[in-house]
Amino acid sequence: LHGDIFHPDPESVKNDILNAVRANGQWDMSESDMLCGHGMALLRKGPETYMVGVNDEEFFDYNIYFGYTSTSHAQREQLRFDIDAFGLNLSGSMGYPLLVTGGDAMRMQWIRGTVSDNNVLVNDKCQSGSPEAGFPLHFEDAGFAKVMDIEAPDAYEDADIYRRTVVTVEGCDGVDYAVDFFRVLGGSEHVYSFHGATTIEPATEGLEMVEQPFGTYAGADVKYDYDGVVIDSAESISGNGYNWLRDVSRDNDPETTFSVDWAIEDFHHRLPTSAGIHLKLTMLSEEPMTEVALAEGQPAQNGRNPDHLEYVLVRRSGEEGMDTLFTAVVEPYQHDSYIASSELVDVELIEGNEHETDRAAAVKVIQKSGRVDYVLYATNPECTYMVDDRFEFRGSTGVVTYEGEQLTYAWGSEATKVADVIEDAKPRLTGHVTDFTKEITMDGYYITVELDEPASAEMLKDRWIYINNDGWENAVYPIRDAEVNGTTAVLSLEDKTLVREFVDELDFDKGYKYNIAEGQTFSIPLSATFDASSFFVHAEDQVIKAGNKFTLTTGVAGAGVTYEADGLATGMKFNAKNGQLDWSTSRTQTGRYPVTVKAIKDGEVMGEMSLVIYVVNYTGSSYAPDKCAHTKAVTYATGETVCPACGTISKKAADSEAKFSFVGSNMTLGNELVQNFMVNTSDLKDGYKAQITHNGETVEAAFTKHNSTYSLVSYRVAAKQMADAIEVVVVDENGNAVSEVYTSSVRDYAMKALAAATSTAKVKTMVVDMLNYGAAAQTYFGYNEKDLANKLLTAAQKGLATDDVACTDKRVKGENYYGSNLSLEDSIILNLYFQNCKAGMTAKVTYKDYKGRSVSAEAELVKHSGSTYMVAVDEIVLADAFSPVTVTVMNGEKVHGTATDSVESYGARAEGGDLYAT
Repeated sequence: LHGDIFHPDPESVKNDILNAVRANGQWDMSESDMLCGHGMALLRKGPETYMVGVNDEEFFDYNIYFGYTSTSHAQREQLRFDIDAFGLNLSGSMGYPLLVTGGDAMRMQWIRGTVSDNNVLVNDKCQSGSPEAGFPLHFEDAGFAKVMDIEAPDAYEDADIYRRTVVTVEGCDGVDYAVDFFRVLGGSEHVYSFHGATTIEPATEGLEMVEQPFGTYAGADVKYDYDGVVIDSAESISGNGYNWLRDVSRDNDPETTFSVDWAIEDFHHRLPTSAGIHLKLTMLSEEPMTEVALAEGQPAQNGRNPDHLEYVLVRRSGEEGMDTLFTAVVEPYQHDSYIASSELVDVELIEGNEHETDRAAAVKVIQKSGRVDYVLYATNPECTYMVDDRFEFRGSTGVVTYEGEQLTYAWGSEATKVADVIEDAKPRLTGHVTDFTKEITMDGYYITVELDEPASAEMLKDRWIYINNDGWENAVYPIRDAEVNGTTAVLSLEDKTLVREFVDELDFDKGYKYNIAEGQTFSIPLSATFDASSFFVHAEDQVIKAGNKFTLTTGVAGAGVTYEADGLATGMKFNAKNGQLDWSTSRTQTGRYPVTVKAIKDGEVMGEMSLVIYVVNYTGSSYAPDKCAHTKAVTYATGETVCPACGTISKKAADSEAKFSFVGSNMTLGNELVQNFMVNTSDLKDGYKAQITHNGETVEAAFTKHNSTYSLVSYRVAAKQMADAIEVVVVDENGNAVSEVYTSSVRDYAMKALAAATSTAKVKTMVVDMLNYGAAAQTYFGYNEKDLANKLLTAAQKGLATDDVACTDKRVKGENYYGSNLSLEDSIILNLYFQNCKAGMTAKVTYKDYKGRSVSAEAELVKHSGSTYMVAVDEIVLADAFSPVTVTVMNGEKVHGTATDSVESYGARAEGGDLYAT
């Protein structure tokens, strides 16, 4: 009952909530909330009246589930982390299983498992299963910054600490970004699992993924095998579920900072268009993680669920008792990411004594607007830290924001010091329980407490009380209202009962057991906020008539600061208490008067705002905006035009530099398909670069000189993307466009080649074959099938295609050869595998190309699994498809293994039904 909602299935609880919302048509979703007994915390923002299908895109939330996980219907998902934004669920749980009862393998190992949710696995095992909810440590919505901090001590026997702290900070697009601090102490293997609601392979930065051609995340020799397998024992849920993650690629040496960016899909067609909606995760660490893997995981095939979702798995391996703080920046955005960079910065202990298990971290986030945010985390709020050699912090979590060199915002939860703007703040209130409501009632529930020091009702209201009870369940309750008399306070919990269960379920007259008891101590964490924007009343530029009186208040009385002004004209009076300007103008004081107002505290500038006052001559009796034709407008040297008749201010846009055009585009056909965009070299200046936009993603690239006249920028296109429009524009060092936007696609160029009188029959056949190949790739990968690359071909053009080519298997299997496969998505790669290999061996590739020239190159041996290593031959062009390629593996001076294969040979085997033949 303390859980707010009682239901045997946590996933159904969530569904019940959503169904209630849909049934009623609206719900107040504007405030964050936490259901402590059920185990759900939600940091959210949105319209006060949330209406399904009307204003979904104005709402977002980050939520953590921390409820019980030990029942037969529950999932092992304590501290699962989900995100909703832009009207879509961006990263949700697996949902209700297809087969609800019995030992269905997929349900037991994957849907109910820990790895399928956004969570952390310890020692490659599923969570143990907890009979009760976890324990919230902090929860607050301070507007610009929010926090939920929860520990799940029963999730893993191997972990002494299993804790997730999520801090959100106001971002762009109406959606906050979040920093996820996931702390695990114990075990020797930690795996952070995260996924996006999409079937599109995510873009990555800081990673070099190597495809694992066989098997699953459990290993290359562990197959993905779901054929209705039934598992007899529920103990199988203790497995890790790795065998349900397929199409795996890995980076065994990731950088300390890397990102994964998912293009979100609207599987349930909630929005007119979901174009441009993204979810980006940037992982930060002081030292590289052991491994990063990308894989596909299948949700329950109910309704319109997709056939898979895209996962990232971040592994850290070490000694038993390992301490890991996974730190990730999570950014939902539309079209363009607004975060320029993020990094971990130095945190130095300068005062206090850390305990053996204490940790502290600080993330610096720089937005493209120039705003700099610091997001702070510390497990010991009694310690003082120097952050980035810039400011001090003593608290639990915090956010500090700079605009340029000016500190504009600071907030700290359970903090006594945040930079120089929050000092000696009260971190918490403490005391003990003296009484509470002991019946089940419709009149509300109350706790009477004795505080260790006096406090006001305002300090208590809308806070959370954390009572140190017997630990069977958490005893965390919202304080909806408070009455205070000295050090005695009566706290209203509204509908949150303090009854835990009946003494005897068969005899109600025996009364109840309670979740708290008299005499138990408690803590009420407090917070402190500094917001420079709260010092000013937003003031627009002003127009006044010469000879009139003018009054404008720019500051806020009682904000704890005084005000100073620069640029005061003769006769202007200024009030330092509230920033009020008073001016009785003379008829001779026409002109433009810029004024800057500063907020001052202890001699430091807390913030500033500027405005311009225009004094104009006007003989009319009053302004008449609806009749004014601006015939008497005055233009100033700075570019503004002001109309004295109606007070309209028009600011002239700066004259833009004439923009040049692209010369055109062409293609390079090798083992990769590359589109080249060309400009006149004379149009380029130092610092100019290209911005290339494709599928909502924008990348920057440098120009290279093509010849004495032209320079070009190149962009690789996968076969399935031949019909995709690619946009390119040249920008200067400040990001300003200096060229016209040029749009083209591989198909556009191909159709021009087909229409050109100078194109030979051979070229036309090649172009038609290429477009047919692109269309086949789209169909094979299920990509943009409504706009196939060859759909514009006429019947006559289609007739130019090459007839079917007969292939002959010319493969020669040599010593220690294991097998081959072929990749044709982004480039032509022939992969040959050799067994009984070891590190330090070398490989050599030799073949004759289509012109008969001998090609010889050193190749890298990449470990595949165990003693099996792979050689990827990625220098093949289409014309070399019939050329046998020989790979020789050397162990020092001795030949370890050989094999000869070709694209033709692989095709012959595939035609014969032996697609994975060894």
